[in-house]
Amino acid sequence: MLAGFPGLYSLLIFSLVLNLTVGVDVGCQNWTPSGKNYVCCTSCKPGNRLVKRCGYDPAELCKPCEPGTYITGTDFSCDICTQCIGIQFVAKNCTSSSDTVCGCKPGFRCGDAKCSHCVTECKKGEEPKGRVCGQCPEGKFSDKIHSTCKEWTKSSCPDGYKLKKGNLTSDSTCIPPPSSSVRTVTEQETLPVISKEKGK
Repeated sequence: MLAGFPGLYSLLIFSLVLNLTVGVDVGCQNWTPSGKNYVCCTSCKPGNRLVKRCGYDPAELCKPCEPGTYITGTDFSCDICTQCIGIQFVAKNCTSSSDTVCGCKPGFRCGDAKCSHCVTECKKGEEPKGRVCGQCPEGKFSDKIHSTCKEWTKSSCPDGYKLKKGNLTSDSTCIPPPSSSVRTVTEQETLPVISKEKGK
């Protein structure tokens, strides 16, 4: 159908090639000369892996990672993207230059820096024990979510103060004695009124 319009045919082919290449950053990013007309790649462009270390064309030394894989440095192979499973969810999708970022559903939190697994989120009065929670033992408390139990700080109080025992979620404290009520005495109450008799 386009046989009579060679110019239009060429334009369509050019547009197709352009659409396939726009936004694709392929090849070596940094290289050094090595011998006559040779270069050696020191780092690939983000999301590219090494195909060969040295060659004539820097664009041919690195190739993009396959879908479902990624690379963060300069190497000959890409890593498989992490899969978020179970109580995990995908917080950030995998790209050719970064791995998947997983998160944990409510009631749980990441068990390590990479969030490779989730652990139960401990309430106040509890502390983490592996991937589950345990109640604080007698004499200890936890007043923050997912924190280690701490010793009660007060075991005795100064004279006149009352010790308030701690519990699972609060520390022991010393309660001061109630302030004594002082009666305000007016000058009229303290000074009697003396009357002088007439003629004396």
